[in-house]
Amino acid sequence: MAEISENIVEKILKENIKNQDTVFVFPTEIAASLWADRSIFVTDCQAVALERFLAWDKFKGEAVRSENQNKISVPSTMRQIFVSRLIEQNAEKPFFKSLISEKYSKTAESFSTWIASILPKLGMWKEYFEKNSSQKDAEDQDLLVLYEKYTEFLNKYGFFDPAWEKPPFKSNGKHYFIFFPEINSDWEEYKFILESTKEFITLVNVPDFSEKNNFNKSEVKFFNNSRVELKNIANKIFELHHQKKIDWQSMAISVPDMELYGSYIDRELELMEIPHVLRFSRPLSGTPAGNLFNQIKECVSSKNSYDSIKKLLLNDSLPWKNPELAQKLIAFGQENHCICSYVYGGEKIDVWEKSFGDAKYKDFEVENFYNSLKTYLKKFNQAKNFNSIRTSYFEFRNKFFDMENCSDSANKILGRCVSELGALIDLENQYDCTVPSPFDFFAEQLESKKYLEQASEFGVQIYEYKTAACAPFDCHLVIDSSQASLNVSYKDFSFLNENKRKKLLNRDESNVSDKFVQLYQLNSLKEPAYFTCAERTLDAYAQPVSYLKMNDLRNEKILFSENPYNLEKEWFIGSENCEFPPKITEIQSKSFKNWMNFQKIVPVLQEKAVDAVTELNSKSAGNAGENSIYVSKSLLSKFYDCPRKWLFACREMNLKEQDKAAVLLDRFAAGNLYHKILEIYLKALKNNGFHLEIEEDKLEEKYEQILENAITEAINFDGEGNEKNCFLKKELLKTTRPAIKRTILNFIKEFTKIFNNCEVDDCEGELRIQDEEFNFTFNGRIDCLLKDCENGQYYLVDFKNSDLAVPKNLYFKEEEFKTSEEGENLQSAEINKNLPLEEQNFPDFQMPAYTWLMEKQKNICIQNAAFFSINEAKVWPVFGYEMQRRANSKKEIPDCEKFKKTTEKVIEFVKNYVQRIRIGDFKLNEKVQNYEKCSACEYNSICRKTFNVGKHE
Repeated sequence: MAEISENIVEKILKENIKNQDTVFVFPTEIAASLWADRSIFVTDCQAVALERFLAWDKFKGEAVRSENQNKISVPSTMRQIFVSRLIEQNAEKPFFKSLISEKYSKTAESFSTWIASILPKLGMWKEYFEKNSSQKDAEDQDLLVLYEKYTEFLNKYGFFDPAWEKPPFKSNGKHYFIFFPEINSDWEEYKFILESTKEFITLVNVPDFSEKNNFNKSEVKFFNNSRVELKNIANKIFELHHQKKIDWQSMAISVPDMELYGSYIDRELELMEIPHVLRFSRPLSGTPAGNLFNQIKECVSSKNSYDSIKKLLLNDSLPWKNPELAQKLIAFGQENHCICSYVYGGEKIDVWEKSFGDAKYKDFEVENFYNSLKTYLKKFNQAKNFNSIRTSYFEFRNKFFDMENCSDSANKILGRCVSELGALIDLENQYDCTVPSPFDFFAEQLESKKYLEQASEFGVQIYEYKTAACAPFDCHLVIDSSQASLNVSYKDFSFLNENKRKKLLNRDESNVSDKFVQLYQLNSLKEPAYFTCAERTLDAYAQPVSYLKMNDLRNEKILFSENPYNLEKEWFIGSENCEFPPKITEIQSKSFKNWMNFQKIVPVLQEKAVDAVTELNSKSAGNAGENSIYVSKSLLSKFYDCPRKWLFACREMNLKEQDKAAVLLDRFAAGNLYHKILEIYLKALKNNGFHLEIEEDKLEEKYEQILENAITEAINFDGEGNEKNCFLKKELLKTTRPAIKRTILNFIKEFTKIFNNCEVDDCEGELRIQDEEFNFTFNGRIDCLLKDCENGQYYLVDFKNSDLAVPKNLYFKEEEFKTSEEGENLQSAEINKNLPLEEQNFPDFQMPAYTWLMEKQKNICIQNAAFFSINEAKVWPVFGYEMQRRANSKKEIPDCEKFKKTTEKVIEFVKNYVQRIRIGDFKLNEKVQNYEKCSACEYNSICRKTFNVGKHE
């Protein structure tokens, strides 16, 4: 803290407050208002006129006025209207060469905000340009054209731009004390005027905080990460209030990035039960309710894409009359992949309307809701003026909103949006000016209009950085005091490149970062200003601001010794010499009571947990018998990969992350389609009594026709058990039909060559057996079973979409059939019989289980088996000498008798699985469920298995 006897602002107030002609000017309205309040307590005055405490912007309007008494200062909205119309004119006949490239002239609406920001600086630019530049380039020429057209616009409507004026100072008999003017962004524009009128103006500059002037350099506390930093801030405030007796409202937190840090600060202060007020103004469109108009704009511009409709209908800040119907529409869009509308063959396709017409089950209520929504949304975009937008809004509100259930906050924000629309209507009527796209213009205006919701005045004040630097508080606290976050620099003519800007101005940009740091120190009146920073912030890495001394606390172990949460934790874990905290928060108290109440029912839940899991699995087994455990190849794989993952993923619990995204084709779509084509094709061969036949690498015409029919039928089939595919997915598959046919035809040719003269015995056949001894039911489904017409041998074939999907471990290791180097993808699984079963490397369960099921259910001995990848049209033999011969494979594979050893081991795994499910044994094994596997698991956010830094459990 600055070691001075008295604050400089307080000193000047005491000396001059009694002079009624003295006016005090502060950089912000916050500082002016709070110093006015404080002046009553630090001076002899019982009351002061608020008119004597001005913000910088208000001072400029009162004392530094233009001579244009017959003209009106141009409203900022009229600047935007001018630019919007200018861009439209440029699109019709381009006159800009550099500001807007000619090739972008037709789609330059996004340039409007940037060009509007240039207008106030054009007057000063022209003055500097005429003095310091002798040649004009394309950019200069465009700026001159912009200057001329803007001047014409101002003259036409009787406006003047105050930023273009060089107004004289008018004292009106007042003497002004202007505090810290050098931190104002436009100080350079007024500097000469105000410094030349010293008889009426006293400039109070930011004090020099050097050591020779008796100022000590404050420190910045440097923490390891932002979580620790914010917890420290909460603890510091708690300490200041309870130990130093500083009122909550006499402390202020300044935050460089309120969007990023605001919610986290709010949470930490809530945990410590610290009352606080968030002084954060956001754009109207940045509020949930105010975002309505942007969401409507997105719906219209995207032709009612699924994402835009979803965002609008899921905006729960809006008082929807029928939220259930909105949810049904979203569900319909997701199920039918209504991603976007499009133009095809010159026809505009509304994917929602086509999907409703193509849907298997009609829901006319949902369809009518969409049609009504589409009609009302379109009215906004069709509005020819701002008044029509207001009419459209109230029609939309009456149709879809129940304002009786509208929250007070949302109602105020919507009312403010309508007020802004009313201001546009007034300008439109008064000046008879229109814009090309009124609704787009209105939505963009809401992005620039700030809104600060009224909140309680009591509590710690939380401001955006800079706004409260000049305001008096007993203690200022500044978080994220990094070099980047506290940087404050002003750059005139920022629309020019750096070389041209420096040449024109002949000066560098103004950097006042150090002055803001000094002001926070100066105006922290009872306690030193408290600066903190974290090495790892919420979104990056940082280093402390260089204007302060760093107090490195990154390796400090004891930071929150008096924190009630820490004390409670230490007491619970039994730390030495740790007593229960003398005082706990209400949150802690409620949490403890809830925990105690929960303990009363926990034993009952634990006792029933195992029975519940067993019962769920028994129900899955159908009518197989009482307490019969359901088994399948996929369940075995999941269980031995991780029992807990099996539990989360089993079909009865079916835990999965909720996702309302609509995707056109998921990662399984291609595989499902190919499998469906093959199923239809092979069943047709079986039903017609056709063998697999091919001559000279060409299928007969009858086989070609069967394939064509299979592709058509599969495209119409949705792959999820329904006979009808959704409209958009079906249309896309139709456009890719040639590529689909090429892939599947290439596969069928190779498949037929290898299994030539075989007949289809079964396809997509259901397998189901019940083991009475261990009381389990095993289900499976085979892709294809072929029978050799010459020797009567059977071939079990499973289709995989690609080589990558072919299992790696196919056998337990047996010396007689080690795989060769060429068969590196067909590795054997090592067996160590001394290991628990779950720790042994197990093979893929599919082929062993299915050959066993075929033998048990159909009394068929499978002599050969193979995987067949569809995309690569490549066979991967698993067992059987005849299979090896047909595949012309040099890989050494076992015959069916040797493969039975693998099958026997798999049956052992099945029985172990059934026993563990029945007793509720879901324990994890760290040798199996290791860090690499768990970190990639989709359920790691709800699983309680954790790892330390060394990746040990």
